[in-house]
Amino acid sequence: MHRPIAFLAATSLALAGLLSIPAPASAAANPSIVHLDPTLSAGGWTCTTSASTVRMNPGDSLTLTTSGPTFTATFDGPTGYIDVPVATARPGTATFSTIGTYTLVSAWAFNCSLTVAVVSEPVEAPAPHDYFQQVGVPASGNCADVPNTVGHWPGFPIGGWSKSWAKWINDGAGGPVCVREVEQRSDGTIVLVG
Repeated sequence: MHRPIAFLAATSLALAGLLSIPAPASAAANPSIVHLDPTLSAGGWTCTTSASTVRMNPGDSLTLTTSGPTFTATFDGPTGYIDVPVATARPGTATFSTIGTYTLVSAWAFNCSLTVAVVSEPVEAPAPHDYFQQVGVPASGNCADVPNTVGHWPGFPIGGWSKSWAKWINDGAGGPVCVREVEQRSDGTIVLVG
């Protein structure tokens, strides 16, 4: 008499195991690092970002870096404001726990623009992203003498510059420049290309 009950219990447990599909694991934000590049010109502060939108799942975090001075990035969203202090030497990290759209409404006076979409469906893994950097050739004429602080955003490698030519230098007349390409991998690490 106990066998049918034991068989039914074992069958029920096996079916429950087959029917209970685990929820997809949360992936990292895409992209997981966004660089804010504030620039002061005659017209005031402007800001370019390495990405205009970020997608993530609740509980994922976003890291912001900058090549400019220390400031606080403020996100406006469904849970009010999220403030992220960002410094040149220390990236700032924000974790978003509520589904919704968050907008970077102020980053000191830099007028940065970034939208963060926190969604319930799994976020695809970030694809590698390349940055092509150019700077003027140092007075020595050697790209190995580019100062370590130039183009070295937080997390970026040092060095790797080679000589090339670009139209933008010398007020648009063109001339020699030092160039390098770095890649942000899907795990967020940044490496020299080539």
